[in-house]
Amino acid sequence: MAKIHFDFGGEEDLGEFADHDCLGITVWQHVWQLLLKPDELVIQQSEIVVVVDYPLSGKFEFVRHSLGGWTRLQLLSEIVKLYRYIYRKDAEAVFTCKYGVYGGNSIDDLVLEGIKITKKGKVKLMVGS
Repeated sequence: MAKIHFDFGGEEDLGEFADHDCLGITVWQHVWQLLLKPDELVIQQSEIVVVVDYPLSGKFEFVRHSLGGWTRLQLLSEIVKLYRYIYRKDAEAVFTCKYGVYGGNSIDDLVLEGIKITKKGKVKLMVGS
C-alpha cells in the first residue's frame, strides 16, 4: 500500500496546534497554507474512491473526481468536505442516520492520521480521535 503524507513548514506559525502530532480534520482549514508541497500530484487518476469507516456504523465508499488527478491540497480539502457532508447528513436525519456517526465523536475530535492507497486503488483514510 502506498501512503500519502501531509507535512508542515513553519511549525512556529501553527499557534495553538503546534503540539499536535496529527491535526484534526477541521483544523486543516486554518493551517493549509503551511502544508508542504500542496501542489504536488499525489494521485494520478482523475476518479478516486474514498473509503470512510470511522467513526461510522460501517464502511462507506464515495466516488470523487478531479480533472488531471489529485494534488495533496485538493485531496486534503476533499476529505474535509466529505466529513462535513457526512456529519451534516446525519445531523439532518429525522429517524435513521444514513452513516451512523458514533454519538461520542464530534467532527472536531477527528484526527487525520494518514492515507493509504490500496492495491485496488481505493483511498483509505486513517482517522482517529
